[in-house]
Amino acid sequence: MNDQAERPKGALAGIKIADFSHFIAGPMASMILSDMGAEVIKIEKIDGGDDFRRIGPAVTAQEGAPYLWTNRNKRGIALDLRKPEGQAIARDIVARSDILLENFSAGVMTRFGLDYAALSAAHPRLIYCAVSAYGRSGALADRLGFDPITQAESGFMALVGEPGGVGMRAGPRTPHQASTCRPGSPASAAVGISGTSGERCALVTARPRILPARIW
Repeated sequence: MNDQAERPKGALAGIKIADFSHFIAGPMASMILSDMGAEVIKIEKIDGGDDFRRIGPAVTAQEGAPYLWTNRNKRGIALDLRKPEGQAIARDIVARSDILLENFSAGVMTRFGLDYAALSAAHPRLIYCAVSAYGRSGALADRLGFDPITQAESGFMALVGEPGGVGMRAGPRTPHQASTCRPGSPASAAVGISGTSGERCALVTARPRILPARIW
C-alpha cells in the first residue's frame, strides 16, 4: 500500500475511511474513493492479513498483484478484533473517520462491537457502509456468498462458454466488481449532502444486482 503524502488532492480530500473489508467487493469501493482523494486506513486481521494477499501473480512474499491493485493509496494496520485491545484501537480509528466500510458475514461486526447500532449514537456523522452477498435483511441475510455463487445463481454463467456446452464461470470477478460501485457512489453522495446540511448519519447497504439471464 502506498504513502499518500505526495498525492494530489481530489474531490474527497479530507475524508477519512475506516476500511474493514477484504477480498474485492469492499476494497475496490474504497480504492475508488481513495482515487478521489479520500484517506483510507485498511484494517486487516492480525494472523496473515487479508486473504486476497495470496492471490497471484505474486509480487512479494506477502502480496499478489490483485491485492496491490485494489489496495493502492491506502494506509494499513493489522488488529486482532477478537480481543478488547484490538477493538479499542478499531473504535479509535472509527472515531476519527467519516466512513466505515465492511463486508463481513452477518453478525461479525456485532460480535466485535463495531456494528451500526453500537457506533451510530456515539458517532452521529458516521456513514456506515455494509457490503454483502444477499443484503443485511430478509430471508437470505445470514447466507454466505462469493463471486462464483452469484454468477451461477444469476444465470450469468449460462452466457459464458462454448456454444452448446455447459455454463462456465467468467474469468473476471464481475459480480464483485459490479457491487463495488454500489457502496462507492452512495457513500460519496452522503459526503456531499453533509457538506451542505452539516449533518450526516447513514447506513448504506450494498449487494450485487445482476438480473437472472433469459436464455433464448
